[in-house]
Amino acid sequence: MKTFFKTAFVLFALISAACSSVKQNYETVFCAEENCADSSHIKSSVLFAIAMPDESKYIEKEYGLKKLSKNISSNGKISCITTGVGKNCVNSSLENTAVHGNVLVINVGYCGSNVISKGELCKVNKVAKIETPNAISKISDFGGVPCFSSDKFVEESDIKEPCVFDMELFYFHKKFPNLISYKIVSDNLSHSEYEGFKNFNANDSWKHFFKTIAPALQNKN
Repeated sequence: MKTFFKTAFVLFALISAACSSVKQNYETVFCAEENCADSSHIKSSVLFAIAMPDESKYIEKEYGLKKLSKNISSNGKISCITTGVGKNCVNSSLENTAVHGNVLVINVGYCGSNVISKGELCKVNKVAKIETPNAISKISDFGGVPCFSSDKFVEESDIKEPCVFDMELFYFHKKFPNLISYKIVSDNLSHSEYEGFKNFNANDSWKHFFKTIAPALQNKN
């Protein structure tokens, strides 16, 4: 038990440090080309809102994004912002961030699940905080599973319906109400499974995601 709390404390300290390092002290605006009158704005028809560098590295490689700052990358059409893990990181990183015009915002990242197999790609249709699972917000009308966002890594749940768990989507959705979200199941409520999947077994799931999302991106070009 002492080891668990020590590990949790170390993780919390690392997350807090990561948040402070990516907070924007100036306004960052991502805008569709027709809405980009200001040369300081970042032209983007698509914005990926991502929690972790372990996730955004796949986005940057797939679309050839170049670093504009520590947590923002872009190729002039597709951009990515990496916030850090959890409520405080998302809110801090996006506090001075805005989207102008018809920009498609996409969230994708790792998640846990109660019954869905590791490696599965899930479209999210609803999101809520895990503490208030009935106060749920709709994301998509076209299939998918609910996502419950927690302030900590979820290792047990009484929820019976197939669902996924993360630490950010509820807060991404508050900032970008029209986003779409996909989750890659990294574990069945096990931190060791998550670490193993993320480090050794994720490539095929990311390839599936890029194939799945391709039609939506083609419509934005």
